[in-house]
Amino acid sequence: MAYTEIMDYPYKSPQGSFILSLDSEDRSLRPMDAADEYLLSLKETQKAERILIAGDRCGALCVPLADHCTALVNDSLSEQRQCAQNLKANGRAPLPALNSMEEIPGKADLILIKVPKSLEAFRWLLLRLQEVIKEDCPIRAAGMNRYLPRAFFDLFCEFTGNAEYSRIEKKARYYSGSLQVREISEEPLPLPSAPFTYRGMEFFSYPGVFSQGRIDGGSRLLLDWIFEKGRPWLPSPSLIADPGCGCGVLGLSVLKIWEDAQLIATDDHAQAVASTLENGLHLRVDSRLTARQDHILNSLEENSVDMVVANPPFHKGHTVSLETGFAFLSESCRVLKKEGYLIAVTNKNLGYNNLLQTLFESVKPVKEDRKYRVLLCRK
Repeated sequence: MAYTEIMDYPYKSPQGSFILSLDSEDRSLRPMDAADEYLLSLKETQKAERILIAGDRCGALCVPLADHCTALVNDSLSEQRQCAQNLKANGRAPLPALNSMEEIPGKADLILIKVPKSLEAFRWLLLRLQEVIKEDCPIRAAGMNRYLPRAFFDLFCEFTGNAEYSRIEKKARYYSGSLQVREISEEPLPLPSAPFTYRGMEFFSYPGVFSQGRIDGGSRLLLDWIFEKGRPWLPSPSLIADPGCGCGVLGLSVLKIWEDAQLIATDDHAQAVASTLENGLHLRVDSRLTARQDHILNSLEENSVDMVVANPPFHKGHTVSLETGFAFLSESCRVLKKEGYLIAVTNKNLGYNNLLQTLFESVKPVKEDRKYRVLLCRK
């Protein structure tokens, strides 16, 4: 129940006219942008027979190119589903959808990439592609120019030959080059990032995971409050949920407080789930951990969880979207049992109060700093 309306947008491309849908009521969001249009207009795109597409968020690339697309690579489960819905709605055949942790097909005449938000996520994607593509392959990577600082092109140059960048059109640009074959004798792909430590616990994360290599200020504030309070102040939960778990720092940390509890950790992104699983194993709480890819807590039943700990995101890509935070709070309430608790940290400037007062029996601010506020909400 994250969204209540599907918005439809006409979409004209050199490959034809389509309708793209977006599961969102936020009218500031669009399922396509000028970077998609730029990639579709390239002569190489129109000539290639086997195209590997990475980072398509809603189908703006894969729907027009469905007849030539060999696979979609996207680490976001919700974006994979959005692409699948738009393929079906436009009468296109389903396409193989993979995340970067899975086996990626090694045959392609052209690789098209929508550049991810994180430089490290971009590096990871290029590493994975370089690992599986066995012949030099043309590659085009596009994004809106304001989100492509020089470091992104410098990184692209590390992996490609004859790298160039295009002129800016409609505030978008693309990089072009030929992906170089990775020598077998080179070092294997890097392990997760160097660890950070919180209260003696070490946490790793794969590239692109939220707050990689450090604990973010909001999560630290929430956990500091829980550890300062100690265990007796709330009924001991049997089942705790951590939606949008990232590397698992919230959920895995509170397992140290409630030593008999089980944890369900979910995240939309494959690297986050992999990071949480590795950290659970490293912290020796893997027997009490279930981590899976999910859109917030959609796979959990109503009234099934005793406690939710959450640091709700408020961005979709580069765009601020309160709708995302609203969905996290609504889903948390849905899965909580009566008298269950949500412990959430939010940015103090975001307008969540009216929704929280509607959803929960009581909402109590318990700790704050200059930027964040920790809320204790009882259903």
